[in-house]
Amino acid sequence: MVPGETPLLSRNASFLVNPIDYGRKPALRDALLGGRIAIGGTLMLTNYRLAFSASPLVSTIGEFGFSLPRVLEVTDTSRGVLRTIRVRHEAGDWSFIVHGIPTLLSAIHSAKAAFDLTDLARIEGTEPSPSS
Repeated sequence: MVPGETPLLSRNASFLVNPIDYGRKPALRDALLGGRIAIGGTLMLTNYRLAFSASPLVSTIGEFGFSLPRVLEVTDTSRGVLRTIRVRHEAGDWSFIVHGIPTLLSAIHSAKAAFDLTDLARIEGTEPSPSS
């Protein structure tokens, strides 16, 4: 975290990825998630960004985040019992399995509205991407 950054909300979550992007062959069980695999970790909202940190026990993805002004849209994409959100960012779309979606969406919208654009320069360049 950078100076002035404050955690607002944290949720256990899984990042949904295409297995081919990470050197894996698709497995039959991946069909349950639309051909994707779930990487377990934590989704954290701060006053500056939405960040995902993968569990070091299950993945080498590590951590990545999205500065709030660069997040174009966050939508509830849940189907049946599977609770998912999609984060549209200037660089692409990312999906997560996460519970407590109404509270999370409300908190993200509030944090975006309260974001001070003068803080953007402080956090730019501190956001690793999912491919790092």
